[in-house]
Amino acid sequence: LASLSQQQQYTKNQVVSGGGGTWDTGHMGLTLSNGDLTASHPSADGYLGGRATELLSAGKHYFEVLIDPSSVAAGSINIGVADASFGTAERLAVAGAFSWQGSGAHIIDGVYTSGYTAFAPGDVLMFAVDIDAGHLWLGKNNVWNEGDPGAGTGAIITTVPSNIYPALSCYTTGSIVAARFSLADFDYTPPSGY
Repeated sequence: LASLSQQQQYTKNQVVSGGGGTWDTGHMGLTLSNGDLTASHPSADGYLGGRATELLSAGKHYFEVLIDPSSVAAGSINIGVADASFGTAERLAVAGAFSWQGSGAHIIDGVYTSGYTAFAPGDVLMFAVDIDAGHLWLGKNNVWNEGDPGAGTGAIITTVPSNIYPALSCYTTGSIVAARFSLADFDYTPPSGY
């Protein structure tokens, strides 16, 4: 009974947290599989990307992305959120996009900042987005990189607009990522209130 109550808490305010969704086949330059949850770079190196089906327009949202253990590289993978203008053949590093790059950078509205936590194949990335406050937290393998999204403190990005989508881009052929947009697929418990 306690787990049902917890599940109801996770899904009451969310589009992505436990609510499902997939990568958007109509807005994706990468090859999709596994019910449109796994995206892989299919051809010659070059930036390809896309976004999820679920629009985040208000409230708090949590989702995860697995960098597949068989992925050839993670350094040129960018994961985050973007507005509807994000294209299918560009890097998630443009105006209207907020992302985390595998090589250890975060990119806020097109501005690149190095010296951040890197990620690698096998890592599970965590994203907590509070649309109403404009805040985004990033985490890896059940540890938040900064702050506490449950308490609303220490967000890495504090200028996230409403009307955004989970989004990604990859440069290297053989890059593979798997979205976890459903509560049943999460590796970790979402922050309190998400």
